[in-house]
Amino acid sequence: LWGRGASKTLIKATSICTDLMPCHLSEQTEARSIFVFNRLETHLAAMLASDNHQVDLKNFARMRVQRLRHMTSLDIRLDQLGAGQLVAMSWLCETVSAYLARQTHSSQIRLVDFDGFLANPQDMLIDLHAFLGTAVTPAAADQAINSSIMRTYSKAPEYEYSPQARTHLLADSRIKNQPTINEGLNWIDQQAKESQLVVEALTLFC
Repeated sequence: LWGRGASKTLIKATSICTDLMPCHLSEQTEARSIFVFNRLETHLAAMLASDNHQVDLKNFARMRVQRLRHMTSLDIRLDQLGAGQLVAMSWLCETVSAYLARQTHSSQIRLVDFDGFLANPQDMLIDLHAFLGTAVTPAAADQAINSSIMRTYSKAPEYEYSPQARTHLLADSRIKNQPTINEGLNWIDQQAKESQLVVEALTLFC
């Protein structure tokens, strides 16, 4: 629909293309982007909870390392990254990209902490619709929040994945994967010592 020139189109972009935001927003000045993120420790716990996530991260690791090197001049060596460091590097690549995009297109980009959304979904949904220029009534927002969309896994709706199930999964992952989570956190701390851009990005996303 967007390619055919529809006046209003909502696109769910994949997580590896955050650096394309400035290109799109510069060409489409009426466009708006919502960047939904987990804070670092939560992201580590979530991604380490499933082996499938590790496969996905490895598939895109080389591209993300190249992007991160280009943005920060950090000397990151993919073959030296452990599991927690790989998650942290992937998170850092996309959040630094979002930070840079926001520097030049702040009025067109809304940052959304996913835990913040889950804590107050109705008001957040209404606010995000207003940001996108698409009105929604409180009743419609409430209907959406109480539908199956908030109780199933978005990429496979046949699987239950409610906010409560997510909380249990994260808690379990923090117990099972704490050393690996710490590995990722420590890696980010080291990058922050070597790059001011990383420090600035962390103020928004950590």
